[in-house]
Amino acid sequence: MSTPSLALLAQCLLVLSAFAGFCLAGNNPGSHTNLVSWRGWLRGYGWITLSATAVIAVQAAGWGPGLAGLVGVVSFAVFIVIGLATYRRQFLPRVFVIAAAAGAATLVPLTRAWL
Repeated sequence: MSTPSLALLAQCLLVLSAFAGFCLAGNNPGSHTNLVSWRGWLRGYGWITLSATAVIAVQAAGWGPGLAGLVGVVSFAVFIVIGLATYRRQFLPRVFVIAAAAGAATLVPLTRAWL
């Protein structure tokens, strides 16, 4: 898999996990009561992940195309998370964990390619 494709995959997975974390950290009715103590950590993870994803986007494609592509990735991830939060809320913790793990796994070959 080429580096730009791998960077796009990493961006999609990491942004998806960041917004799933934001959604799980929200203070809304029907939220997961066992995640109340994790709200600060989930919000922190979301912001750090979004910042790291911006760095990945700029590193992979430059300032203009990288950030423009990141806007598309963010829009796609928000669409998925809103759909899950509305219709299948019970899948949101699973999506968070799977996307975070897969996103972290895609970072290993990316860092090897860039170093």
